[in-house]
Amino acid sequence: MKGYIIPQDAFNDNSNPRASDYKTQGTNKEPLKFSIIEPFLNNLQKDGELKIYDHNFKLSKIAYKVINKF
Repeated sequence: MKGYIIPQDAFNDNSNPRASDYKTQGTNKEPLKFSIIEPFLNNLQKDGELKIYDHNFKLSKIAYKVINKF
């Protein structure tokens, strides 16, 4: 990625949480139940921070083709 500058400040800024900082309940043997996740997802969607697309969304169709191909 010659010439491409990655903004290191974004990774070092404490106001930008890292994905690894999020704690969830559940394990491989007992996955996190949807009933626990659903209210959280609904709040994100209501606040406009999350959009949920179905299988008819263009990018979903492309991803599906790639997954099936490989």
